[in-house]
Amino acid sequence: ASGGAGAPSTGAPHSEDRTIIAATSGLLLQLTSFLPESKLDMLNALAFKPSVLERLWEWICCTRPQEKAAGGGYGDADPSLVTLFCLVYNYRLLTSDHSEFYERQYPFSLAAVREMVGVIKNIVVPLYWTQDQLSEPQLLLRNAGTALLSSLLERNCYREFAPPME
Repeated sequence: ASGGAGAPSTGAPHSEDRTIIAATSGLLLQLTSFLPESKLDMLNALAFKPSVLERLWEWICCTRPQEKAAGGGYGDADPSLVTLFCLVYNYRLLTSDHSEFYERQYPFSLAAVREMVGVIKNIVVPLYWTQDQLSEPQLLLRNAGTALLSSLLERNCYREFAPPME
């Protein structure tokens, strides 16, 4: 069985699926740039469509081996996929109440959010410490990741779900 975009997950996406996922993520990001008046509509559609956020996160995790996660960077995950996830989940957080986040733990459990904070932090922080000029996709990723981490920090300040950062 394939781990394709429309099929149930069976592990890491195949290389053809990765290409499709990266192209689709890139297209959606381009549309938010070219059609800023439609950006909120697109984010709303993606944030509240059942399983979209979960699938985006699953793809990031499947294309980002743990050994790369420890050292930072986004591994084999396409930067546009990570950026899209950060934009969509941040939008979801901004439009959701505390009961959905803490009690229902939807769309992610608090344990999954704790893990997510570590992964996103390991992707974003190195982008602040590079001496090289960041490309446009890297800047978008850094900004979207920072916004998501800020929103999650705000939720953590309301009611702690993540341990203090070292």
